[in-house]
Amino acid sequence: MCRRAEALTMQWPKRREADSQAPEGAVLIHALDGFLTAGGAPRLAAEALSTGEGEIIHSFDVDELYDYRARRPFVTFQQDHYQDYDEPRLDIVLEHDAAGTPYYLLAGPEPDFRWEAFVGELRDVVTDLKIPLTLGLGAVPMGVPHT
Repeated sequence: MCRRAEALTMQWPKRREADSQAPEGAVLIHALDGFLTAGGAPRLAAEALSTGEGEIIHSFDVDELYDYRARRPFVTFQQDHYQDYDEPRLDIVLEHDAAGTPYYLLAGPEPDFRWEAFVGELRDVVTDLKIPLTLGLGAVPMGVPHT
């Protein structure tokens, strides 16, 4: 590999050790906020699928993937200072539905940069966890009258 290619190779953070074994047969649902998001449908679906009690299995390095100038996170300004901001996150979370069936949820901002590296890392995680099926959520806008 040439030196230039080595310099561009992303070093991904290690996958976090899960508190439990990876459940067999759990599917991965991905709902990325970006290109195919008419009406915010994937984000709304991800919010409905997220229990808030899931276990983060893998975190992607958003600083390597996200264009902060194109999609600035919301910032909370309180009286005379910046209080907080909505930190963009891109995580794979192990969730369970009401019947206890496990599934993985990948939700967050669609990468602006380094798609090939992102997909390669995602493929590695899917292989490591033996995920048999991935489901993508998207919403394509249609140019039809809504009357």
